[in-house]
Amino acid sequence: MENDSIHRRLSFRERGHFTNYPTLRPVRELQFLPQEMRILQCGRSVSVPYGSLAIIRESYIAKGYGRAAYAWLKRTLVSVVAPNGKRYTFDLSGQFPDFKESVAILEVFKTKFNVEIQKETLKQVKRRNLISSISLFAALAVMYMVLSHYGI
Repeated sequence: MENDSIHRRLSFRERGHFTNYPTLRPVRELQFLPQEMRILQCGRSVSVPYGSLAIIRESYIAKGYGRAAYAWLKRTLVSVVAPNGKRYTFDLSGQFPDFKESVAILEVFKTKFNVEIQKETLKQVKRRNLISSISLFAALAVMYMVLSHYGI
């Protein structure tokens, strides 16, 4: 991968599936510069120097139940910790990643960042998915209450 490479988030149509990591404020763009990486999220650009902490969460998820499980999908979520302490999380899985060339981007993280790899069990994945679903539902409920209050 060359320096100054810009990676834009794939659209739903390009990805062919919903994202593996649903969020209201997704990371839109990654740019790798000679001294740092820039992350674009919601129109704001954040510079993260190389050597910062990057947490790679790997989990395997079964499609189907019990012995009838017909496929195991490996999900790889990357969280980059910016100097201000904020985390930026995106998906670099083999299936339906947020960015094209996910394997090459993952190799850049493994070589240029201080990487901490976390293996997740199925129970942890289910708990995290439940929490993210509840928070998304709560955000939509608040939005509905605000809009109904103003009669929109």
